Amino acid sequence: MLDLGIIIPVYNEERNIEDVLKKLKKFNVYVVNDGSTDQTINILNKYKNQITLVNLKKNEGYERAVLKGFEKTKNKFKHIITLDGDGQHSTSQIEKTYKYFLDKNLDLLVGNRSNFNRIEEHILSFFFNLKFKIKDPLSGFKIYDSRKLNLVLRKSKTDNTFLVGILVKYLKLNLKVGNYKIIAKKNKQSQIGNGISVKIKILNLLKFCF
Repeated sequence: MLDLGIIIPVYNEERNIEDVLKKLKKFNVYVVNDGSTDQTINILNKYKNQITLVNLKKNEGYERAVLKGFEKTKNKFKHIITLDGDGQHSTSQIEKTYKYFLDKNLDLLVGNRSNFNRIEEHILSFFFNLKFKIKDPLSGFKIYDSRKLNLVLRKSKTDNTFLVGILVKYLKLNLKVGNYKIIAKKNKQSQIGNGISVKIKILNLLKFCF
């Protein structure tokens, strides 16, 4: 088994999470249930012998769910990968992407999705690529070197920017960050939502570029 822990934040993913978990049987998987109110928890309990389940009592948001996953996996694996529980990321790409991460000796790899869910993501990605050469800062598919991640988290214990602030911290510390193109399905019901507040929050991330 690879020295790799996988963190999957989930919120009301009763339609998708089982298909994702079925494809990850050989990996160390940590699922953070972010206060789901549908049948997600019942599905996750079926896989309690395959996964490590972390339950948040209430919905705390995407960032807090991933940060809780980082906390639970700290010092357990050499590398950590995050991916979404909605099935938009192809699990078949994990080993190939991980090999690229290792070959390039990266501290952080950002998986560039083939499809974006919102026009705001296109705008943000354009400016991040222009400023930092990072093509998809909002991607939930990332691979982290655990030691460097712990270093960054000591300097940034909270994050309400869809974890883009943590990515920027990597760049400011001159850590080695790379891009890798991945296949991704377009998701109309994103875990972070599709309302006007989410669109504004995404556009506010342009502050990192100016």
